[in-house]
Amino acid sequence: MWPPKFESRITAIGAAIAINKPHEDYPLRVKTTRCLIEEFDSMHLNITERLIKSVHSHVMCERKGRGFYRSYNVRVGTYIPPDHLQVRDLMEVFLPRSIWKLSDLENFYIKFEEIHPFSDGNGRVGGIIIAGLSYILTGKYMVSGV
Repeated sequence: MWPPKFESRITAIGAAIAINKPHEDYPLRVKTTRCLIEEFDSMHLNITERLIKSVHSHVMCERKGRGFYRSYNVRVGTYIPPDHLQVRDLMEVFLPRSIWKLSDLENFYIKFEEIHPFSDGNGRVGGIIIAGLSYILTGKYMVSGV
C-alpha cells in the first residue's frame, strides 16, 4: 500500500519483527534489525549517506553489494524506481536530511523508498532509520504499515 501508513510499536523487537515479517527470509534479520534500531541516538538526527550505507551494510551483511548503491535497474511490484545511473545524483540532492519531527521522518521514508537506492534491503534500511529516529523524537518506535 502506497503511500505507507505509520504504526507505532512499544519495543525495538516489536519494530524489528514488523520491519522483517513481510520478507521471504523472515526471521533471519530480526536480531540485527533490533540491534541497529537500538543503536540510534541523537547524533543520528542528521541522516547522511554514510549512515544509510552503514545500516545497509550491517543488515544485508551476507549480500554481495552491501553498502553500495544499485548498479542495475529494478522493479518493485508495479513501481519502477529511477534508473540506476540517476541514483547517486538523486541521493546527493536528497541527503543529508535533518529530522526534527515525525512528519520529516515520514517524508524522508517516502522519498527514500521512491529513489530505492539499493538493489535489495531498502525497506529494511528505511524501516530501521524511521524506527530508531522516531523513538528519539517521540518515545515510540514507528514502522511503516504493511
